[in-house]
Order: sequence, then C-alpha cells, then structure tokens
Amino acid sequence: MVELSKVKRGQVFSMAEHEWIVVEHNEEDGTTLVTTTDCISDMAFDENNSNDFRNSSLRKYLNSDFLEELLDGGLEIDDVMYTDFDLTGHQGGDYGICRDLIGLLTEDQYKEHKDILVIDDWWWLITPSSGHSCAVRGVSSGGSLGSGIAYSLLDYGSLGVRPALTLDSEAVVAIEEAHKSLEDYSSEELLQELLRREN
Repeated sequence: MVELSKVKRGQVFSMAEHEWIVVEHNEEDGTTLVTTTDCISDMAFDENNSNDFRNSSLRKYLNSDFLEELLDGGLEIDDVMYTDFDLTGHQGGDYGICRDLIGLLTEDQYKEHKDILVIDDWWWLITPSSGHSCAVRGVSSGGSLGSGIAYSLLDYGSLGVRPALTLDSEAVVAIEEAHKSLEDYSSEELLQELLRREN
C-alpha cells in the first residue's frame, strides 16, 4: 500500500476492485486525476441521444450505480473530490461545466496524456462533437480521435466507458509488484530482492 501522491503519472494501481492509471497530479490542491486502465463496459452515452453529459444516462449511471459499486469495493467517499468537468465542444460551443464525483476525460486531456491512455478498444470522451446534438467525441482502438452517436439501436452508439475521477493525493492505494518501478523500492527492499534471487 502506498500514498497516491507517490504513484507516478502513467503508473497503475488497484482500488475498489478495479485497476486505475494516474493521469496527472495537481500539487497545488493535493489531488490526482485518474481513469480506469480499461473500459468497464460498453454502453450508450445517452439513451435519449443527446451529447450533453449533464443530462445523459451515462452521467446518471456513473454517479449512482458505478459509484455504489466502488464504495462496496472499499473506496472511501472522503477520498473522492468533486470535479468540474469541462463540456466545451471540440470546435467551440459548449454546455459549460458539469460538477460531479465521476465523469469522463475531455478531448484536451486525452491529447495531453495520449502516451499513457491508448488501449485496444473504442471509448467515450466527455467532449461533445460541435454542431451535432447527438455526436460525442471518442477514441478509437488505434488511438485516433473521432465521433460516435450518443445512442443507436445498431450499437454504433455503444462505446467503451473509462470513468475518470479526482482523488485526494493522500489516499492510500495498492500497487501490484509487477507495476512497481525501481524507484518505488526502498534500499532494504532491493537488497532483500537481490538476496532472494541469489537463493
């Protein structure tokens, strides 16, 4: 177990029965933005076919059923900070700010941290596609940006969901041995590991 502030950007940790990746630390307010390493499910962005996250079925799911799942899995509610999710369209225009415990990454956040976020799946961003009330920005399995329909009976509107949330950087999380780098070990731990390998 380790304090989240010690977990480096791009490093994976376990929390509430899911694996998460550190996207960025904010040292000014002592918080850390994280998202799941993989999609937790494929689902519509909004069952009423709107690209406005504020009124979406996905927002309701993330901040009710999924939040309850995390709490049941051991997440401490005091460790989760409210986040102002930016709903600016990818080419201008916006729905303002949505303040939630759980949301999705924005297109700008994806562009900034693409090097640690590409996975072999298609997934939603929170960013609306400008000029189209039913189109939402998303990421392809190859890492390129595009748009998907918020809801479709043909499943074109069912992309993967990677929840994003902001945690108190003092929260304690679990790092699997396979995910630890040399800097994460103390001198004593390194010595013990070398002795173990010699035997």
